Amino acid sequence: MSSERPPSPPPSSSSATAEPREPGDMRAGLPPPPLPTPKAALPTAPLAGRYRPFTPRQRLRLLGGTVIFVLVLWLLLIYQPGRKPPRHYPPPPDVATCKPGQTTNCVGAPAQVLLLPTASAPPASAPAR
Repeated sequence: MSSERPPSPPPSSSSATAEPREPGDMRAGLPPPPLPTPKAALPTAPLAGRYRPFTPRQRLRLLGGTVIFVLVLWLLLIYQPGRKPPRHYPPPPDVATCKPGQTTNCVGAPAQVLLLPTASAPPASAPAR
């Protein structure tokens, strides 16, 4: 037995430009898609050749309008026109307020906080275990 391949059919004109396909390709056995052939010249764009870049004055006006727009947005975010001011409610009558010099049993007195000392860290030169 020889290891020769069987003769392949001669390539047709449509498959001469086709790419080699892999065995699992879904397009196997199908002819390649037709190539587009332009029949008429494509229409030109309506503004072709009429583009003019912005003049320095137009650029300055655009930049100024952008800056004003951003400033107005920031002012609207900061001042919020039409927003009701926050209400400040007085403390309920059963809560005692602090008298001058009072530091316990009243609203606004300093709180007593106990802090525990932190554990000392081992020295950096200590041997690792």
